[in-house]
Amino acid sequence: MSNSPGGSPRSRSPRGSPKLEVEIPPLWEPVFPPKEKLLSLEEEGPSSPRLRFNMPAYNKQNLSPTSRAVDGWRAKNDTVPMSEERKQKMALISDILCRWWYVFPKWPPGPEEFDYAKALRKLGYKEVPISEWMNHQDPDPEGLKKVYQLGQFPGIFRNAQQEMLDMRPKNTCPCYANLQRQDITQLFKYAIRAYENQIDVLYQVKGHKYQQLIEKLRKSVGDYKKMQASMIKYYQSAEGKKARNIELEKLRKF
Repeated sequence: MSNSPGGSPRSRSPRGSPKLEVEIPPLWEPVFPPKEKLLSLEEEGPSSPRLRFNMPAYNKQNLSPTSRAVDGWRAKNDTVPMSEERKQKMALISDILCRWWYVFPKWPPGPEEFDYAKALRKLGYKEVPISEWMNHQDPDPEGLKKVYQLGQFPGIFRNAQQEMLDMRPKNTCPCYANLQRQDITQLFKYAIRAYENQIDVLYQVKGHKYQQLIEKLRKSVGDYKKMQASMIKYYQSAEGKKARNIELEKLRKF
């Protein structure tokens, strides 16, 4: 195969086939909103009871049919009907989780945001570097057992018995189990902020047909603001106040 006129010569492999030179583009760097535009799942207020730090593991199999309906889980033998408000809340939560990194701080948090050493010590453990693992006493003179952190899974540790320890703070995890503990007016606030931050990021990174996507997101923001205003107006009525008090009472039991 001859070189094209004016082109640079191609290097050939020992067998004579042309050696293709492929230029790999730089990796795309993700862009996140600034910290001051993010909201916390721990935000405390009349419509958002503070989440417990040491929450037990969430196991939907242990829930009663009524609790399953409240939480949004359904099974073939469940007979408790799901309310329209619950369906709306589930859809809202799903929309938030599709873009949680635009509204909540990064999770799991790094050592700068969360004291893993303190959390481990409460359970009788101490993180030990891999380089010191074999020579480190277990337990040490303080009675602390050694663990090491999995590099690919921040916040996950393994002890000498090969048992996994999940030390990630569950109360700030952007998941359904946490969001369904929030009042619906708080969820509207999360959704609106997530969309607004996503729009800001799109203006920075642009991309394929980003302007059409921005217009679509703006429409969603407008729809959510109308729904939020309607919900606030409803909660100001006698019927709404009663319904909200019942909902808040349910949330406080979590």
